[in-house]
Amino acid sequence: MIDAATRFAADGYAIIPGFMGTTQIARYRAICDRILAQWRAEHPEAAGQRTTNMAYLTDPRYFAEYEEELVALLKLIADPRVVDLLHAVGFETPLFHNTQYFMESDELAWPGMWHRDTQFMAPNPDTERERMEGSHSVHFRIAFIEDAALDYVPRSERRWDEPAELAIRLHEDDNVRRESAMPGAVAVPLKAGDAALFHAWGIHRGRYAPLPVGRSLDIIYADRRVAWAPPSAMDHIGPRVAWRLGPEARRFFAL
Repeated sequence: MIDAATRFAADGYAIIPGFMGTTQIARYRAICDRILAQWRAEHPEAAGQRTTNMAYLTDPRYFAEYEEELVALLKLIADPRVVDLLHAVGFETPLFHNTQYFMESDELAWPGMWHRDTQFMAPNPDTERERMEGSHSVHFRIAFIEDAALDYVPRSERRWDEPAELAIRLHEDDNVRRESAMPGAVAVPLKAGDAALFHAWGIHRGRYAPLPVGRSLDIIYADRRVAWAPPSAMDHIGPRVAWRLGPEARRFFAL
């Protein structure tokens, strides 16, 4: 994935065509859809709330009777192709942070809010800037079907906002944050099986609609300097699953 590393270094995002073939797409979509169905049953309040994704797909409660699926999902997270790409873009010791599974909106088409992931849990811009300068995090998105939902501002991950960007991203009115045209933003379209690597600190947003059905899996990685990362899901993995992962995945998860 040398070309992807070069593109990411230049622009803060890169597309990896054909990361998954048809058989893999079907397998991992089935796993994620089963988890999504359980999550929806547990969270009926999410219906009608502009819900666009669920997180923490590796939570042990989803795998009480599906150990094989947990092993498969963890092996995907530790896929050597992804880990090698993370090393190539500057992650000395990449850590698994979280997962998000994106689905279709339950409302009419609407844009998400422009943001940087650094702003979450940052009480003020000064704290956010410190976070940007002291750490790195990326999303590795795998499209199980065609996905044109991501908009990204190239190279924004390496600098603070321009005044026009900041006026949109941190505006007190959510409608401004959703509806405004962000200067310099580009679409990042994916075909089924494609993947995209993009920097979580860059300015970006999603665009959502009821149709077509949305099905993309984001695996989020961080470096060791991201002190706000939640406890690893691997804390709950027993020795039987760890053994089944194989040596490469065990090294990645430090098991």
